[in-house]
Amino acid sequence: MCRLVREDSAETLGIRLQVVHRFGSCPSDYFTNDDGASFRRVALYSSAHGVDMNFEDTETDPETIATLRQALSTWKSASGHSEERAAIHKTCTGLRELLASVSQSNISPHLQVVGSIQAKAQSVPDESFYEVKDELDTLLTNLGSLDAEDGRKILSSDRIEKFLPSPLPQIE
Repeated sequence: MCRLVREDSAETLGIRLQVVHRFGSCPSDYFTNDDGASFRRVALYSSAHGVDMNFEDTETDPETIATLRQALSTWKSASGHSEERAAIHKTCTGLRELLASVSQSNISPHLQVVGSIQAKAQSVPDESFYEVKDELDTLLTNLGSLDAEDGRKILSSDRIEKFLPSPLPQIE
């Protein structure tokens, strides 16, 4: 299994699962972007842009779905994926949209920090994860004190309500 991440934005596209059969037949590739609610078969092929995917039918066999969900759950536990990491990822996605909506002339540095936090939230080991939470906490504090050049702060209550998940991840 592997998490598929968009290179230009560090956005997680979903998770690819490769099933290797015992009897030496070709492996089957599956893709989920809804945390295992559904799985689609996917064919991978090389292109000028790297590796592209051709999505096929959604898996309907209950036994296969149960096996894929169990494997996904085991992989998430082993890879350090957690609800807390997912919440930070979702918060960063909302922050990107929020920053794109403000009229401040120079949001690029803030977008870079958001991208960095989002990428780290999906990749740092558990023992370093507190650093990512600290970075997000610092960013939220800074954005709450910066003027958006429209008479409000970048992190105003209406923008928080519109763009960020509720509740925000607990930063400890």
